[in-house]
Amino acid sequence: MEFQYRTYVNQYQRLVYSKALHMLGNSTEAEDACQEVYERLWKHISKVEDHHAKAWLLHVTRNVCIDLLRKRTDTQALDEELVCERSDGNPSNALANSQLSHWLTHALSKMKEPYKSLIQMAEIQQQSVKTIAQHLGLSENQVKVYSHRARQQLRALLQGVDL
Repeated sequence: MEFQYRTYVNQYQRLVYSKALHMLGNSTEAEDACQEVYERLWKHISKVEDHHAKAWLLHVTRNVCIDLLRKRTDTQALDEELVCERSDGNPSNALANSQLSHWLTHALSKMKEPYKSLIQMAEIQQQSVKTIAQHLGLSENQVKVYSHRARQQLRALLQGVDL
C-alpha cells in the first residue's frame, strides 16, 4: 500500500502541482492543495485502481482547488466591496447599498456550487468567462451555461425582495 502511494505521488506530482497552480494561480495555495490531494490519496489508496490513478488524482485536485477558491471568495469581503463600491458618500445610498449587500449575501449563501462561485467571480469580481473557466477547470461553454443558470437561481432567490 505504501509502495503504491509513493509510486503515484512520484509519477504524478508534477501533473497534480501544475493543475493546482493553473487553477489557483498561487504557488503557496497550489502546494497546500497538493498536500490535501495526497492526504486524500493516502486515505483512499485501496480504492484507487492503477489504470484510473491519473484521472482520480486530477479529479481530486480539481475538487480541492474549487474548495480553496470558494474559501477565497469570502462573503464578508463581498459585503464590504458592494457597500464601498456603490456608496457615493450619501448616507441614504450607503444604507440602501448595505441592505442590498445583505440580501445578496443571504441569497448567495443559499446557492449551491458551482453557481455561487460563478456569480461571485463573474458579477462581483468582474472576471472574464475565460478566466473563470481556467479557475474552475470548466470549458467556456460550461461557464456560460452555468452562469445563466446561476443568474436564474439568484433572480428566483431575490424575488419579492424590495431592492
